[in-house]
Amino acid sequence: MSYTNQLLETRSSETNTERALRRTEMVELNVILQHCLEILLGFLMPYGLIISSYVCILRRIRKTRFRRRIRSEKLILVIVITFGLTWLPFHMMNMVEIAGTFLPEDSHAKARLQKIWLSFRGFSSIITFISSCINPVLYTFAGKSYIKHEGLGFMARLFEGSRIESMRNNRQNQKNQDQEKKEVVNHLRDRV
Repeated sequence: MSYTNQLLETRSSETNTERALRRTEMVELNVILQHCLEILLGFLMPYGLIISSYVCILRRIRKTRFRRRIRSEKLILVIVITFGLTWLPFHMMNMVEIAGTFLPEDSHAKARLQKIWLSFRGFSSIITFISSCINPVLYTFAGKSYIKHEGLGFMARLFEGSRIESMRNNRQNQKNQDQEKKEVVNHLRDRV
């Protein structure tokens, strides 16, 4: 008997209940995969990237003599926390749905998780979409304030300030190296 015939016999002997159960298992597997990817690619990786980027910006701000440094640090903190608070509920609902797929169908815990998911999924989605509106507002108000107090070139001065300081550091390092070379040459002359 060929493999195709065996497969056809197996499928024809399968009951509708077994097929429905297999489809349900595939759907649950797809839900788990989709939500895990959403959590990883839609929250954890972007949040990590945001945090690391703003840490680099904070370091640069702290190295410059930027007059409004503390306000900049507060703005960065607000942006990072806002992202986390607006996206976390959505991904928590994904985790609730994932947890529900691991429980038996007739489980009281599964019914409770489904009730939580149905109750809060819409609200968490609204909060997530509000995130897209909050960031431009934060940047606009912060930008207007900086432009009003610092002028249009405040960002250029911010980055130029760090460049100037790095040039100063390079000059100081060069002077130190030149001084060390002179001391070595003088020491060798004294020995001769």
